[in-house]
Amino acid sequence: MKYLNLAIVSFLLLVASCTPGVDEGETSSADGPPMRHDGIPLQGRWNIAPGAPEVAEMQAEMIEQLEAIGYSAGTMEAGEFSGVVLHKEDGVMPGYNLYNSGHDAMAAIMDMDGKVLHTWDLSYKDAFGTVDDKNPNCFFYRRVMLMPGGELIAIFEGLGTVRMDKDSNLIWAERNGAHHDLTIDYDGNLLALTRKTEIVDHLHEIWPCTQDYVSTLSLDGEPIHRFGLIKAFEDSDYAAIWNRTLATYDFDRDLVDTMHVNTINLLDGSHADKHPGFKKGNLLMSSLSMSTIFTVNPETELVEWAWQGGWHGIHEPSLLENGDLLFYVNSMFKLGNMTYSQVLQVEPVTKEVRWQFGAMDPPMGFISPFCGTAARLPNGNTLIAASESGRALETTHDGELVWDYYSPYRTGENDELVGTLFHVERLPLDTDVSWMDE
Repeated sequence: MKYLNLAIVSFLLLVASCTPGVDEGETSSADGPPMRHDGIPLQGRWNIAPGAPEVAEMQAEMIEQLEAIGYSAGTMEAGEFSGVVLHKEDGVMPGYNLYNSGHDAMAAIMDMDGKVLHTWDLSYKDAFGTVDDKNPNCFFYRRVMLMPGGELIAIFEGLGTVRMDKDSNLIWAERNGAHHDLTIDYDGNLLALTRKTEIVDHLHEIWPCTQDYVSTLSLDGEPIHRFGLIKAFEDSDYAAIWNRTLATYDFDRDLVDTMHVNTINLLDGSHADKHPGFKKGNLLMSSLSMSTIFTVNPETELVEWAWQGGWHGIHEPSLLENGDLLFYVNSMFKLGNMTYSQVLQVEPVTKEVRWQFGAMDPPMGFISPFCGTAARLPNGNTLIAASESGRALETTHDGELVWDYYSPYRTGENDELVGTLFHVERLPLDTDVSWMDE
């Protein structure tokens, strides 16, 4: 994802037109004198001094902006619906619903009728002792994971990870730049997507960018290891996919969010016959910037399988029992000013679309220009979170809508927006929730 930063352009023009350079860093070529960004030739020799105070100031500003990349508490106008508006008991997968909403730092479990059974509400300030009022990511959880005994692990987008008990008391907090997603590996450690804004010398020696990592933490929050996903692509047989994306970036003009990886799922190896990249212990991931689904071997730290399907805004890929991929696509249909989303089931080798759900009209149509999740349930139904519209829905494989929920949470200056419903997870009825009665 790239964000235009006119301040960078203005600064570069100022430096290029006012600062003499030296022979060693000369920007001119054998074809003629150096050029400004508007194509006008410059006189003399010119370069940007990496250590200049002005550059350091601009770098700091860029880092601050890149570290604030995230999501809004709410972006879409609240509609007339609220709570569970459809519940076909004979068609749904019964259970509990774990969710987190952008209106506040909170997560909750509700029953199938929308009754809230338990909530967590540990704030960023209570976890870390301080808060940046200018960073909206401080005020909601991007993702949560339920642990035994009602404990909860939560991500503050791009900032850190926290673990709390069932009563929202802090167990630990780690400022690790965690974002989007997390899972537990076969050694019982936590795997989290983390992000750092830094200068990656071989990409650009002056301007910083984001770099995504896979970080391993103990369940006590202690960092164990991490590796970078740029290098995982560069050193793999799939470097061309990354190189094509890299070629679209202009570090001198844009704030560069290099990969924007948004999903991490642990593979069980049941479909390694389709491709060695699907072996047990590998990580199934997706990159918004590259429109790519891929797997990474955490032992070799290399990408072992990847493909681009031509869909924009891929989120939450998972491998189904039959070996197909299920994932959410943000931008599938365009109708007027509205862009409708869709969930696709695709065979990963042939890329044949074997199932899809979504339309351009309610109730089957759903919208989330950013974010969104999809999960195949044990009974064959699919649970979808259209995050920005604050909606969760469950459909049968035949396309029958059997459960429909609209978030009742509001945000905005006058509560005119619906809270972003970042994630909804269906917990089976046999989930141990006895701790809720304690």
